Amino acid sequence: ADPGTTDPESPAPELTEVPVPVSDPGTPEPELPPKGQLGPQEAPDPGPWRPEAAWTGADRAVLDQLPQSDPAAVREQLEPLLEHYPLYSEPWRELAQQLTEANLTLFKTAPAGTVPELIRYSIQRGDVLSRIAAKHHTTLEALALRQPQLAENPDRIRAGFALTFYTPRTGWKIRVNRRARMLTLWDGERLFAAFEVGIGRAGKQTPEGNFVISTRQLQPQWRRPDGKLIPGGSPENELGSVWLQLARPEAPRVRTGYGIHGTPHPETVPSPVSYGCLRLRNPEAEDLYRIVPSGTPVTIE
Repeated sequence: ADPGTTDPESPAPELTEVPVPVSDPGTPEPELPPKGQLGPQEAPDPGPWRPEAAWTGADRAVLDQLPQSDPAAVREQLEPLLEHYPLYSEPWRELAQQLTEANLTLFKTAPAGTVPELIRYSIQRGDVLSRIAAKHHTTLEALALRQPQLAENPDRIRAGFALTFYTPRTGWKIRVNRRARMLTLWDGERLFAAFEVGIGRAGKQTPEGNFVISTRQLQPQWRRPDGKLIPGGSPENELGSVWLQLARPEAPRVRTGYGIHGTPHPETVPSPVSYGCLRLRNPEAEDLYRIVPSGTPVTIE
C-alpha cells in the first residue's frame, strides 16, 4: 500500500498502537517498553483471571483418552464437557485448547463431509471467488487453503472445479474478555477456538464495547511513533504478521485506532503491554485471519 494514502480502506498510514496526541501533533508518546517489560510506576501484572474449578475424575479420564487422530470425535466429546466448568477456569482452558486444535485441523485439512461444516462446492459458470466466500461467511484465504493455485491466480477458476472449505453453521463472532485475557471465536453459540490475548497497559486500556472487523491485512506496514514506516515482515514491526482493523458497527469505514494483530514478541502474550490493541501470537493471528471475514462482529468486555 502507498504509505501516503488516506483511503479509509488502507490501514497502512495509521497502523500504530501509539497515537500522536491531538494537542501536540509533533510529539509522539513514548515507545513501548521492550518485550513486555513494565514501564515506570506500573504495578506488577496479576495475570489472567481464572475462576476456581476442579476437574472431575470422569472428565479428566475423557480428556486423557481422546482419539487424537479423529478431530471430529474429539470435538464431539469435548463440547459437552465445556459446560461442566466456569468460562476461563483452568479445566475450561485446557478443554478449550484441545477443542481449538481439533477444530483447526478440521478447518485446514479434513476431507469434505467429515463434519457438516466441511462442504464441497462445485464452481458454476459466472462464479467469482469473492462472492462464493461472502455467501458462505468465509474468506478468500480459506478457499485457497486447500487449493494453493487459487492464491496465485484467483481469477482463473472454471465451471466444474470443486472447492472444499469450512463454512460456519450460524456465523462467526469474536468475544474478548480482558480480565481473563482470552479471545474466543464462536460459531453461533458453539466455541470454535480460544486464544490467549495481550491487552492494553495501564492508562491505555483496551476499550470495551461492540466492534466489527472492517479491514484485514497480512504482513501489514507499521508506522512507528517517530513517523518511520516499518515494512511488513520486519522483526521491528510491532504488528507482527496480521492486522485486523476494528471499527464501530454503526460506522464500519471509520477507523477506531484499535485492532487485533500479531506480535514479534510472543512472550508478551497475554500481558497488558500494548497501547490498547489486542495482540495474539503470530500463528494464532494468522489462523484467525484465514477464518474470519470483514464484517465479523467483535465484543470486548
